[in-house]
Amino acid sequence: MKLDFNIPVKGISGKPLKNDGKEQILSKVLASHLANGSSKIAPLKLWGWCADLWNEKVIDIDTSDIPILKESITDNETMTVLAKGQALEVIVKTDLDSEKPHK
Repeated sequence: MKLDFNIPVKGISGKPLKNDGKEQILSKVLASHLANGSSKIAPLKLWGWCADLWNEKVIDIDTSDIPILKESITDNETMTVLAKGQALEVIVKTDLDSEKPHK
């Protein structure tokens, strides 16, 4: 499953959040928090995903790894609900899109 987290992080208002005038990109926020987390689940996989996310790449993960990524996001104690929700939303929407029949 290809997951693209290269989207602006949005505030509660729905407007992109900025830091020093630059939009915050979800892939970088996610990479930073996952890399600085203390997950005991699949640290080697997480590290590889973090490197790709930081470099704003679309990550291609096996569907069997989705629970690992979801749990790593959900259990991360430094990531805000704002970022967690948007990251999990990308996973859920991508998963739903992959289940739709293609014409």
